[in-house]
Amino acid sequence: MKNLIITIYFVFFYLACAGQNTPFYFKNYQVSDGLSGNATGDIIQDKKGFIWIASRNGLNRFDGNSFKIFRNQPGDSTSLGSNSVFSLYEDEQEKLWVGTHEGVYLYNPVSDKFSPFKLVKPGEVTMIRGDRQGGVWIISDYNLYRYDSRTGKIRAFFRDGNTISIHVSRKGVVWAANNRGVIRRFSHQTENFTEYDISGRVGKNEVFTNMVMQAVSDSALLIGNMNHILLFNYKKGTIADVSDQVAHNEDIHAHAIYADNNGEFWLGSESGLYILDLKGKKMTHIVRQKYNPYSITDNIINAIFRDREGGIWISTQFGGMNYYSSQLNRFHKYFPQPGNSISGNLIHEICKDQYGRLWIGTEDAGLNQLNLKTGRFESYLADGKKGSIAYRNLHGLVADGDHLWIGTYEHGLDVMDLRTNKVVRHYTTRLPNSFGSNFIVTLYKTRESDILVGTWSGLYKYNRKTDDFTRLEFFDTQIQGIHEDKEGTLWVASYGGGVYYFNPKSNKKGRIQHVAGKTDGLLDNYINSVYQSSQGDLWFCTEHGLSRYNAVTQKFRNYRVENGLPDDQVFRVLEDDLGNFWISTSRGLAMLDSNTGKFTNYNK
Repeated sequence: MKNLIITIYFVFFYLACAGQNTPFYFKNYQVSDGLSGNATGDIIQDKKGFIWIASRNGLNRFDGNSFKIFRNQPGDSTSLGSNSVFSLYEDEQEKLWVGTHEGVYLYNPVSDKFSPFKLVKPGEVTMIRGDRQGGVWIISDYNLYRYDSRTGKIRAFFRDGNTISIHVSRKGVVWAANNRGVIRRFSHQTENFTEYDISGRVGKNEVFTNMVMQAVSDSALLIGNMNHILLFNYKKGTIADVSDQVAHNEDIHAHAIYADNNGEFWLGSESGLYILDLKGKKMTHIVRQKYNPYSITDNIINAIFRDREGGIWISTQFGGMNYYSSQLNRFHKYFPQPGNSISGNLIHEICKDQYGRLWIGTEDAGLNQLNLKTGRFESYLADGKKGSIAYRNLHGLVADGDHLWIGTYEHGLDVMDLRTNKVVRHYTTRLPNSFGSNFIVTLYKTRESDILVGTWSGLYKYNRKTDDFTRLEFFDTQIQGIHEDKEGTLWVASYGGGVYYFNPKSNKKGRIQHVAGKTDGLLDNYINSVYQSSQGDLWFCTEHGLSRYNAVTQKFRNYRVENGLPDDQVFRVLEDDLGNFWISTSRGLAMLDSNTGKFTNYNK
């Protein structure tokens, strides 16, 4: 059967509390997503907003949805000269400089064509960077050049063939490093470099064949080489081993250093990603996790770049691109993996018992219990043993004192004893005075402690004295959701019949249905759930949008894609402590700000 009511699948992604240590989650882009190759390198964002990614198999341009790949076309002199792309830079005229295995090529975005830059002879161009004076710095075959875009002249520095990296600080200071442990600082006034030789000062076996730099302040550089992370104060002439300060005993072979806006430094290395807090003298190590779809895809990290929206792009040697955003990391995600984890992927229902434990019903792997104090999961499967649940596909859950009521898909109703975590009762249509369908869609407990069972063929009330069920005749439909308001009126959402309401004390009853062409009424008769906010409004989650209903004025306010929802198929609504509403849809999660009336959408 088509999965009509996958529950509020975002509910299990808990909002990270301020100050709480949260895992790092990444979105991955690989060949299967349109990337030209998984061996990726330099990254930039041009002035139009495109993300450009260098790779060993062509140049990639990403527009936020798809990739366009630029490669060498034999016989076409206006194509990229080589598919091995190492470095990228956009100049003041919005021309893209592309460093390749066969020299530098300039991309003209207007003509969509490439042309060779002939002032530097063809070679392996490993790095291109720009300064504030219109200079373009190029490392080709380990020789350093500066092209003055304003005069059209080029100058070569240090024809010793050992320059390995360039860094231009946020204040415009140009640094160059060679493979012998010499750091050079360029002066635009004298047009010459000042040298600082750090070789021999940090250990006899220190190797400088790879060296990257990042300005920390007006007087200090963070330097990564083949072994360590060093802090060099060039004004005082002091150098410190950061690895020792943060008690990291293993070598760190650094490829990239990025300074974020929080005073931390992201280090890309041969052994994963490091987040360095210099002031706190702490370092977090992030590595690939085999069974975690949100982890970085490779431990060899080549480049780190921050886009204008605040997202961080990380290129890897074998795993393509990884994208990190604070928006993606506001939630703590739970998914099946070896060890302590949830058992299934399709979360349908969540409820809390009187002991403070969460019970999570899945549609693919049974029941889970999460101890919120310890973070430990316990899984309960339909294994046929005595006391086990009847089926793996669960829908309704409701806690009732020391018992948990468990609804299944076409396998009836279980009751678990929460003191033993064993099923002690099981109900099906075969029993006398039972319900009319073994598909238990939803369960609800009223203020009078009545257990209501919503099935595919109607609504039933459990009789505690006689241990059987009574059909509530008015609700003769496919039940999707149940809610009791403060007046004792039952609001019941159906799949195809609209909304039913009934007050057993006053006998007031009625039905709300969708009327074709009426834009200020219920959006659809196919309703997935019903929810009441703290202000008393009823929210009906339908297959064609979200309807907000004021039972006093009998007026609707509707929300659809054109109002900001990510999709019109809506599953559940939940109000938080701030009065904002969290809404699950088939295209992700939305948060409706109760003050502004605007949506913020989240997806994978």
